[in-house]
Amino acid sequence: MKKYKLSGFFLLVLLLPFLAQAQILDDSTQQVYGPTTTRFLLEKDILANKDRAYTVDTVLDNFHNYNFVNRYGNHYQDLGNLGTAIRPVFYTPPTQIGTYFGINVYDLYAYTPDKIKYYDTKSPYSSVYYAQGGLLQQILGVDFSRNIKPNWNAGFTYQRITAPKQFGYARREDRQSDNQTIAFYTRYQNKDSTYQLLAHFSHLNHGMVDQGGIREDSVNGAPAPPDSLFAYEEETAILRNARSRDYRNHYHLYHQYAFAKGFQVYHIFDRMRHVYDFRDAGLQDDASGSDVRIGSLDFYRSAPDGYYFRPDTTDLSMRFLVHENQVGLKGSLANLDYRAYVRRRDYRVGYKPAYIDKRTGAENFIGGWINYNLSDSAQIHAEAEYLLFRDYRLQVVYENKFWRIGHHRIYYSPTFIQQQIQNNHFIWDNSNFRNTLSDNTFAYFNIKNNWLTFSPFATFSNIKNLVYYDTLALPQQESKSVQVLSVGLNFGLVWKKFHLVTQAVYTKVTGPDIIRIPEQFANGRLYYQNELFKGALETQIGVDVHYKSTYKPYGYMPATGQFHLQDDFTAAGYIVGDVFVNVRIKRVRLFVKMAHANQDLPEPGYFVAPYYTGLKRTFAFGVNWLLFD
Repeated sequence: MKKYKLSGFFLLVLLLPFLAQAQILDDSTQQVYGPTTTRFLLEKDILANKDRAYTVDTVLDNFHNYNFVNRYGNHYQDLGNLGTAIRPVFYTPPTQIGTYFGINVYDLYAYTPDKIKYYDTKSPYSSVYYAQGGLLQQILGVDFSRNIKPNWNAGFTYQRITAPKQFGYARREDRQSDNQTIAFYTRYQNKDSTYQLLAHFSHLNHGMVDQGGIREDSVNGAPAPPDSLFAYEEETAILRNARSRDYRNHYHLYHQYAFAKGFQVYHIFDRMRHVYDFRDAGLQDDASGSDVRIGSLDFYRSAPDGYYFRPDTTDLSMRFLVHENQVGLKGSLANLDYRAYVRRRDYRVGYKPAYIDKRTGAENFIGGWINYNLSDSAQIHAEAEYLLFRDYRLQVVYENKFWRIGHHRIYYSPTFIQQQIQNNHFIWDNSNFRNTLSDNTFAYFNIKNNWLTFSPFATFSNIKNLVYYDTLALPQQESKSVQVLSVGLNFGLVWKKFHLVTQAVYTKVTGPDIIRIPEQFANGRLYYQNELFKGALETQIGVDVHYKSTYKPYGYMPATGQFHLQDDFTAAGYIVGDVFVNVRIKRVRLFVKMAHANQDLPEPGYFVAPYYTGLKRTFAFGVNWLLFD
């Protein structure tokens, strides 16, 4: 596995010569380059014929939220630690049709084509980000980009995440998660911009120590109620020798050529390789000098005696390889933007050890997209895609400066892992599973000015033939329909130097009990913001709070990389409060934060997943330094 690892230190050494080019300017020297001269593009905008460029982020809002749950508004559930398996809190329909691998618990940590920023820099651009959270959690981010020629840019972005265990460790430095992600990218266009090319290669190497949660008998050697399992380092993990690793390599190419005004041909190529490894070498470990078995066989409850092939060790690898090509025509005519395409996917999937033969498949798609500008502030767009003789998706959206209303329907196949798997703990063949039909309607209303933000919203989903993982972590299909209704409000208020930002969501699920969402969900932030020394120093001082009502969160099964239903554990409603200070000094941003500042007021802690505690009270800090020369 070491051959996959990239050294963060080595990358920083490589970067130092570029950083050394930064000029130290005195007060009398005018600095020409900065955030306004460095912009980036996204592929989705070029594909949609939108002439849109974005500036480098220098704002303080949300800067202190370094971990992946907080930075996305607490809309995700992880396992209580940075870099752990993660899933959306609210029901989220898939956005793609066809056969997919089905292991997506680490997607948020990977670089995907929609996340790659293609820069246009007037000078070499560098960004260094470092954050250290409680319990020695660490995130390092390095970005470098420069124009080789005025019409040709290249760069890379790198991310390193590490986090030690919160419980069940022998040494404080024992790691639970270890992530390294890198992407190299380039953008080129010819002198008259009739030809454009975007390309990147991304690599993910995400290692995880899978603990299974806290053992209930870890307090005084006897079963204990959940509210007593907050001794953290003194607790014992259910799984003691389980490891998983997610590898991904992704080659991506987009290029287009304009034959005439309003008419272009484009091609997209993808090669994606996804490997998921899992190993548990302690299936039947015994506690020395004790009659208590501390092995993990009881954790894998679906197989007889906890295993099918080996009673001592599980060692498996699941591999998925995809080649995809999309060719299409697109352009603009008056107020209409359009796109029509054909797409071909070829995939191969298999397991090691080879319990089953490799499986290959090919899928052919046709699709189209239109966007009609009704006025300067109103537009309607529609999109459709069809996998021949099997899947389809449709979407229609109308939006103006006050409303965004739309409907999304998707009729999609089960993932490969939902259909078939054979390993030491799970065997199933669900070739009889039918497609799932998901209808999703949404409406957002927005009023915003300099002092008020008022944005109510509602979403409604009706899902039929949903595939889910039951309490034994086995895939099942429910023929009856499930309905999910969420209504909420985003509200913001500015008074002098004080800012209030809130979100409240109420969710009701009807039908079979196969989707678990907290009924009440809320975020709130109150902070004071001011600028000093003619705007050279900007400061935010505030408090963040988050609340979920009592519900049964999803459990996690690392042997298949899936979250699943469980009925044995209830997470009590709990408010988490953080205190933070964000500071910007010219092109440097800093934060300090006390996470879970309200611990022991009055509760000793909270749970984010069954027998996985949330982070205890900890201190965090971080810095982001931008260089433009």
